[in-house]
Amino acid sequence: MNIEDKLVKELRVIIVIANDWFARKEPEIEKIVKDSVGGNTFRAGPLLIPGKRPCVDVFRPWAVVMLNDKMDDIKSVSTQADWDKLLNDIQIDLKSKWKVEGGNDMGYGRRMKLINLVMKHFIWYDDLTSLQRNRLLEFLHVPLDSYTIAKIRIMYNSTLPPGMPPAKKTSSMGFVTSKKIYDYMHNIIRSASSKAGTPPIYFDILAWNKRV
Repeated sequence: MNIEDKLVKELRVIIVIANDWFARKEPEIEKIVKDSVGGNTFRAGPLLIPGKRPCVDVFRPWAVVMLNDKMDDIKSVSTQADWDKLLNDIQIDLKSKWKVEGGNDMGYGRRMKLINLVMKHFIWYDDLTSLQRNRLLEFLHVPLDSYTIAKIRIMYNSTLPPGMPPAKKTSSMGFVTSKKIYDYMHNIIRSASSKAGTPPIYFDILAWNKRV
């Protein structure tokens, strides 16, 4: 059994667990955002804002406003391409916000991880219809961090095109310095998920939620 086949098998095993996790309902956007991103997420250097408000106190209010502002767009997305474009627009906005509040650029991979964590938990929002929830589940991106990267590191390194940096055992969200790396990793996840018959975001349940 090769590495991808093993991953496919693991994904199929956690389907019921993932279904249960995403079935939770939450009426408050503020609670969804709070549950999605904890203070420990911001311990990394580029996520710190020296001498200013705690980073979580910058990100969470921004995320609440973002979800409310983008609510209609999120609910109406009907294709993967449209969802990917929406996420890119959101990460550009976060980049600008962080530059103003922190005076630094947290980096592409960190921005996308935070946004994808919020969107993963947004599935809980009880104002979503079943159709909207099921559609979003298929579109969601995986938050790339040390756990999710470690799970695909060998597959990623074994298929790298020229010019792409190899991932180390310690690689985390800061390793994802470009959309090219981000997309390449997601293609690996989507390939295995497609063979397993699961949404790609179920990979995060396997790599993160089931890590212990």
